[in-house]
Amino acid sequence: MSAQYRELGANLMIAVHCIMTLVIVINPLNQEVEHYLKISHSFGTGRVVTRTTVLLLVLFVGLSVPDFSPVMNLVGASTIPVGCAVLPSLFYLYSEAATEDEWRKGHTPTLMNVIRRTDKTKLIINVFMLIVAVIGGVLGTMQGLEKIAKAEFSAPCYVRAFTADNYSTSFKIIQQ
Repeated sequence: MSAQYRELGANLMIAVHCIMTLVIVINPLNQEVEHYLKISHSFGTGRVVTRTTVLLLVLFVGLSVPDFSPVMNLVGASTIPVGCAVLPSLFYLYSEAATEDEWRKGHTPTLMNVIRRTDKTKLIINVFMLIVAVIGGVLGTMQGLEKIAKAEFSAPCYVRAFTADNYSTSFKIIQQ
């Protein structure tokens, strides 16, 4: 089997994966829109129109921002450290420092209680993780903002069709 067919097969599998993932990922959004608009949960024209409209809006956003990597860099750099390191570490420290009596009353321990009640080794490890995550998140966010500021976004295809003199509807597959 030649490399060209393997590449085509891999691209087809990725495309099928993305299409199937879209159905799963967009379903909660569809359900929220249907709930907000008070559309029946049974199959009907309301659900079809709503889900088609949501998918067309997703398509519009995808076509409007053809180079999405600078946006993803910024979103990832600003949210991943918080969601994967900062919040879990803080939740762990506070839940370990809370007493059974505080939980029952719905009270959260103070920062001083967390420092006093937590084993010092665990506290040092968690504080180190927090510092590294915050520094990494700030540096990544700054880099993401810099990349967005320097990004050259081209006009979407639906605008270029009416404005560009040399717009062509054909495309070429470049062999490397």
